[in-house]
Amino acid sequence: MTRRPPDAHVHRWRIDEPDGRAWLDGRCAACGAVRRFPASEDAWLESRGISRDRYYPAHRPAELPAQWRLRDWSDW
Repeated sequence: MTRRPPDAHVHRWRIDEPDGRAWLDGRCAACGAVRRFPASEDAWLESRGISRDRYYPAHRPAELPAQWRLRDWSDW
C-alpha cells in the first residue's frame, strides 16, 4: 500500500444544488480545489463517449418457467 504524502488530504466536496444543468461545480471545503461533477447518469455516460443503448442493452426476457407464470384466480 502506498502512503499518502503528508500535505495531501481527502477532499470534502461541496457540490452545487441541481438546477437543470448537466454538470455541477464542486469545491473542496478544506483546500478550495474546484471540480465538475455530472448531475445525471446521462451526463456521465456522454462524458465517456458511451451510448446509453450500449451501456444498458435491451433486455428481452426468455420464456418464464411454468412455476413463475401468473395463474388465473380460479387456480387459487
